[in-house]
Amino acid sequence: MKKLLSFLLVVIIAVLGTIITLTKTGHLTGIGLTAPVEISLRDSLLFSGKVVKVANTTKESPLECTLTVSTVNGDMTKSHNFQVAPGRAYEVGMVQMQWNFKTGEKVRVKAKGYLLPTTFQIP
Repeated sequence: MKKLLSFLLVVIIAVLGTIITLTKTGHLTGIGLTAPVEISLRDSLLFSGKVVKVANTTKESPLECTLTVSTVNGDMTKSHNFQVAPGRAYEVGMVQMQWNFKTGEKVRVKAKGYLLPTTFQIP
């Protein structure tokens, strides 16, 4: 019994370690863990701060996404829902969600149908 429990514990740790390692890339197409998105930044043209660009890397289907941002100390968060067409990108900034993205803030993109969010910290 102890050997079986030890074996199961090792398997669980190995699977979780693999999932955590894979999810850091944000590209688990077809596995259903994280959405096939790429997150990048650009400077805002109208305001100080950044604009977050979320690209759908698939060519098959649109993604229904929720972007959530939290301040450096985590005391404030805000979310914005949007859809990204296949092979296209959607930009989120002050105009879309009345948020001025700043260094150190955490951005989380969760897509419908995928288990885990893709996370990104603004450098």
